[in-house]
Formats: sequence, structure tokens, C-alpha cells
Amino acid sequence: MAAFFAIVTAATLWGLSGTVAKYLFIHAVPPFILVEIRMGLAALVLLATLAVFRPTLLRISWRDLPYLMILGGIGMAGVQFTYLFTISQTNVGTAIFLQYLAPILVFSYAALFQRARIPGLGWLSLAVAMAGSFFLIFGEPGLRLAVSPLGLTTGVLSACFFAFYTLYGKHGVKRLSPWTILTYALAFGALFWSVIAPPWKVLSLAWYHPQWPLFFFIAIFATVLPFGLYLWGLQQLHAAVATVTAILEPLVGTVSAFLILSEVMTPLQIMGGIGILIAVTILQLAPEIT
Repeated sequence: MAAFFAIVTAATLWGLSGTVAKYLFIHAVPPFILVEIRMGLAALVLLATLAVFRPTLLRISWRDLPYLMILGGIGMAGVQFTYLFTISQTNVGTAIFLQYLAPILVFSYAALFQRARIPGLGWLSLAVAMAGSFFLIFGEPGLRLAVSPLGLTTGVLSACFFAFYTLYGKHGVKRLSPWTILTYALAFGALFWSVIAPPWKVLSLAWYHPQWPLFFFIAIFATVLPFGLYLWGLQQLHAAVATVTAILEPLVGTVSAFLILSEVMTPLQIMGGIGILIAVTILQLAPEIT
């Protein structure tokens, strides 16, 4: 149960941070620059914290480096790039919906390649979650599914990268601490991302920016804590359970926008949100996936 609540907390923090990120975009912070600051600053905060309080967690063997480079450079950086690029080609709602097709990929991989025994309630939970996600996102007034061929491609790729991060992360937490994995994944992710957003360009734009407190908020509460909790939850939960539970993220984002920004929730969005809650509940009642 603790692992389940860790994933719920991670999804909640991701959902709440969406409002902060939207505020930064409005105040002239380009999305690609924010990703570089997010990963780089989060890596530095986590490195400093572990160096002071748990230095043993920074010790890794040479054989772990390829794994951490792949998780950070492909999983962490890949999902960030494809998600943001999809937004530029479509809209936020479409990008979120396409990214959260990831549970379908994880369920399919588990059933076909891992020979996992997924109970009927597990598949029912997945179907209800997908339907709830669709109504929650596209029930917003004036928002429609906007898909260009390129946007559809990168949107599906973002789901693939998210599924990869979950499955590959699950493989790593069997032998390494989630905080060790996250520290090096963020560092390698920031390194790979620097090819897209060079550090000198990031510093020239952000050095005198008045929003540094929010940069730290994004680094800690949208990155370090939720990704760390997500990986910790993966130690005890099946990857399929984790990805369906993470669909709470858009629900939290919608509700927080309603409470904080006074945005209207339509009946379709309320129905979609209830559907997601039902899906997560069904998943908790279902027999364990083995």
C-alpha cells in the first residue's frame, strides 16, 4: 500500500507542477530551456543532498554506467523532448492524451513478452482509465483532438519513451537505490539535453530571470520528489500498475486549475475524472499481476 501511495503522490506532484510550468511559459521561459533547467538543477540538488546525507548512494560500479546513460539519455530526455515537441505540433491536451497511452504499451509488453498473468480486472481498469483520460482532457470547452502526422508520431513516441522509462526503471530498481538511479539519470538526461539547449544559452536566458524560486520548485517538487517516489513505488509494484495509477496526473492538474485558477470543469471532465478514480480503485481490488 505504501508503494501505491508513493505513485499517487508522484502523480499529484506532477499534476500540481503543471500549473507552475504554465505560469513560467507565460512569463517568457521557453519550454526547451525549462527542461534543461529542470533536469540540470534537479541533478545538482540531488547530488548535493546525497553527498551530504547519503554519500554511499552515489557509489556505482562501471557496469552500471551504460544502464544509467540509457535511462537518462533515452528515457528521461526522450520523453521530455517528444512531449514538448508534440505540444508544438498539436496542443497540450492532445500531447497529454497521447503520452498517457503508455499504460497500453506497458500492459501489452507485460502480457506478450514477460508472459505476465494480468487478471480481467486489470484489463478493465486499463480500459476505464483510457476512457476517463479522454473525457477528462477533451471535455474542456473548446479543446479538440488536434493531430497532424508529425504530432501523432511524436506523441506516440512520447508514450513509448514513458513506457520505456517505466519498464527500464523497474529493471534497475531491483539492484540499485531509486535515488541513485534518479541522480545519474537526471545528470545524463541533462547532458544529452544540452545538445538541444546548450548550457551557455540557458544561462544567458535564465541567469537574471526573476522566477528562480519557481525554477527550484520545478526542480524539487516536479522532478526530484515525484520521479524518486515513482521509482521507489516501482520497486514493489508491477510496471503496469504504476502507469495506470500515474494517470491521476492529468486529473490533479485539472482539479488544481479549477481550484486555483478558477477554470471551469465541464460535466464530461467530471465524468472522466470519476472514471480515472474508478479505474485506480479497480486496479487495487484486482488480483496481483504476476
